Amino acid sequence: MPDNRIAFQLTIPARHRCRTLCNSPQQRHIDIGSSKCKSKQPEMISIHQDKCDCSPDSVCIGIVNNRSICLCPLTKTSPQCLLNSICQMKPCINGSICVPYSERFSFINFTCVCQEGFYGYHIRPHVSIHGQSIYVKVSIVTISIMFAVGLTSGIFSILTFQSKSSRKAGCGLYLLAISITSILNIIFLNIKVWFLILSQMTIVSSESFLLFNCISLEFILQSLLAMTDWFHVCVSIERCAAVFLDVKFNLTTSKKFAKLVILIIISDTCISFLHDPIYRRPIDDEEDQRTWCLLQMPSNIETYNSFINIFHFIVPSSLKVIPPICIIVLIANKHVAVKQQDTYIQHLKKQ
Repeated sequence: MPDNRIAFQLTIPARHRCRTLCNSPQQRHIDIGSSKCKSKQPEMISIHQDKCDCSPDSVCIGIVNNRSICLCPLTKTSPQCLLNSICQMKPCINGSICVPYSERFSFINFTCVCQEGFYGYHIRPHVSIHGQSIYVKVSIVTISIMFAVGLTSGIFSILTFQSKSSRKAGCGLYLLAISITSILNIIFLNIKVWFLILSQMTIVSSESFLLFNCISLEFILQSLLAMTDWFHVCVSIERCAAVFLDVKFNLTTSKKFAKLVILIIISDTCISFLHDPIYRRPIDDEEDQRTWCLLQMPSNIETYNSFINIFHFIVPSSLKVIPPICIIVLIANKHVAVKQQDTYIQHLKKQ
């Protein structure tokens, strides 16, 4: 369905019935008394209310090419203002104004114009947690539960893989490293969320805290997440190597190699994200009374940033899939050599 949009704001007088409107940008000023445009040769849009096909609760401002131009209320949409908009369901809270920007009835096709003292993410400044909206309280409860569960799981994992029996091979060291990075991930994620909430509530306003939050937390979280993915890759590759080498697999060599690989992953991952804190700075917004963490990069650094993020996501994801497939194929090959009465495909299906 076509949209009829007006590129400038119209003020329609309540006590005058102007019969002409100018459709040229140079002829927007109208003489209400004479209903004429201030131009020698005005292009006029005639208004005949009896010919308009707009809905009764809308305002017909003219007819062009036998089509009505309708100004819809916020609860209506479509060219004739005949369809209900999402704003009829009152999706905005705290007295904000709902403004639809599409004819489609969707929960994402609208914008909430907030009143002074409110922000779009429902955090109210200078108000305690008890006075915040239900959305903020639910977020706090959710992140607290995630923190408790993640911390408990991480502690048990560390206790499990800290024993010497579980660290006879390099795989145990990788799993211990995964447990540590997982705990650090959940800790720094909670710190970041609480910094966001407290800073928007203006409880935390120290420049040093805000600078730390902006520069370091994102860098730490990105690095820890990438490290965890790479450690998972190492576990998969070592298990595949153990199946392939079988009795020739050396546990001592594997353990020494794992220590070196862990150090390389930690150092290389941190170096790959080192550009992020360099180009990240907090910016004070006096109008919104908040501090934004702005990342401004040159075009070449921005290209590198996109590449490194894609690299740390796609490569580990791919490498985590390949070793299990190799393990299945290798085990099937060994079973074929032992049980020759079954075909290779049958052994492969059993895996």
